[in-house]
Amino acid sequence: MTNDPNGMSSLARFREAAARFEHVREQARELQTHTRSLRAKSEKARGDVRRAYRRLIAGGSDGAPPVIGVLDDDASIVRALMRLLRTVGFSVKGFTSGEELLAWDGLETIDCLIVDVHLGGLTGFDVQERIAAKRSSLLPFIFITAHDDAVTSERARRNGEGEYLRKPFDESALIGAIHTALERQRTLYP
Repeated sequence: MTNDPNGMSSLARFREAAARFEHVREQARELQTHTRSLRAKSEKARGDVRRAYRRLIAGGSDGAPPVIGVLDDDASIVRALMRLLRTVGFSVKGFTSGEELLAWDGLETIDCLIVDVHLGGLTGFDVQERIAAKRSSLLPFIFITAHDDAVTSERARRNGEGEYLRKPFDESALIGAIHTALERQRTLYP
């Protein structure tokens, strides 16, 4: 056996390295177990939140889930929001242009509309004005935008029966805004 400058034999160094390796390996196993536990708790919490929202949503007068309209000129955002909202129990209808939404003859069935402020043709505010002229009842709007500025924010808050969210936004913020808008609508127009 050879000794190193510190007087340790190769075998002793090997055993020490093997012991450190086993210690690190055990720590990695504990970390993996802890990570799995946190993931399971997180999934359970998300499921609890979704179940709670489903119970809240089911509070409609006819037992049917509220219909949420989603209007954004980015089709991938429309698909993602529709998928999220269906997951928590809403009925959802998506549109990629203001003109498409306004031409749809089911406009009266929408209970809340999520609309991007900056669309390719009409703006979200244009859509809101035209819907107000067409519908027999007020429709709560939740404005979303990636282009946040003070003028747009103030106009959205002044015109909206709901919220103003800047992209990217948290899914719980969106669902909370929808819930608030629907509750306000139920209170004002029972």
